Amino acid sequence: MLKAGASGYLVKDTPPLEIVEAIRETARARLAVLTPREKEVAREVGAGHTNAEIAELLHCSPSTVKAHLGSVFTALNVQNRVQLAILAYDAGLLDDAH
Repeated sequence: MLKAGASGYLVKDTPPLEIVEAIRETARARLAVLTPREKEVAREVGAGHTNAEIAELLHCSPSTVKAHLGSVFTALNVQNRVQLAILAYDAGLLDDAH
């Protein structure tokens, strides 16, 4: 499994809270490759904001947000905002959202 890309494994009688934490930890590890600014952009995407809204929140231009998103998509190997939002949620980034 690990050779095929699994980050780890859980036994079938793992308590539900441990399963949730394992999912979050795996998602957080994936996000570790991002810069702090890219994590902010990912969090705002997860919160459902548009590029224009993210630009306003982070005090930058929409084109800067778009550039960050391109880097984030590549670094995390995601294809769209929905996949990024799910990953941000799983990693717990939205727990810190405003």
